[in-house]
Amino acid sequence: MINDKDKPDEVEGMVEFTTREEYVKLSCDAITTILQMKIEMDIQLMSKQDQRRMNSILKKSLAIIDINLTDMYNEHTEEPCDE
Repeated sequence: MINDKDKPDEVEGMVEFTTREEYVKLSCDAITTILQMKIEMDIQLMSKQDQRRMNSILKKSLAIIDINLTDMYNEHTEEPCDE
């Protein structure tokens, strides 16, 4: 007979998943922030490294939006989106 002392300790945990919609929203927020910085700041005064970082954020954010929108589109249509 197994009693409670023989059972291994169990730890309950919560796994939080990020939805596609949240990824798209966060990516749009990042793009908005970068574009606002470009409007309000003199980009020429920024270091080349900071300018590259901003461009990298834009590229990554656009890629995340593209991937997630393509997945959502494919889920809701019969014709896969190849682009």
